[in-house]
Amino acid sequence: MQDTMPDALNALLRLELKVGELYEACALQWPEDAPFWRAVAEQETMHAHAVERMVLLISKNPAHYLPAKDIKVAAIETIIAGIERTTDQVQAGRVLKNNVLAIAVDIENSVMEKKFFEIVKTADPVFLQLCHDVMAQTREHKQHFEKRRDELKAALKT
Repeated sequence: MQDTMPDALNALLRLELKVGELYEACALQWPEDAPFWRAVAEQETMHAHAVERMVLLISKNPAHYLPAKDIKVAAIETIIAGIERTTDQVQAGRVLKNNVLAIAVDIENSVMEKKFFEIVKTADPVFLQLCHDVMAQTREHKQHFEKRRDELKAALKT
């Protein structure tokens, strides 16, 4: 059975929430960087709310939205399981900060994070703006994580 657009978007909603939980765990694990981690965790929650709005828009007028790409919910669930394992490792103190920053870059750079525009085909400007906003923040997160990772690497060399 093929996953529906709402199924895929609801899986992406869960993904955004789990990424936020990971970043919140990082805030607790590394209090010196808590403002940074909490800010990106909050944005992940905002992404989840944006996805909720996307699902609502589709449910109100499904004829204006067509599936543009087949996203497998099982693939998203596999990513979520990996994020949950990483969250558990962070909470247990088994992940170094520079490693979790690399993981965060990978998450933000992942195929799933880049596919909002490809899941649904629509001309709805509200939906498209939501997609644009999430993608812009995702690119910003990736840049922040890369910068912080590079700063940690440079500090370790000195």
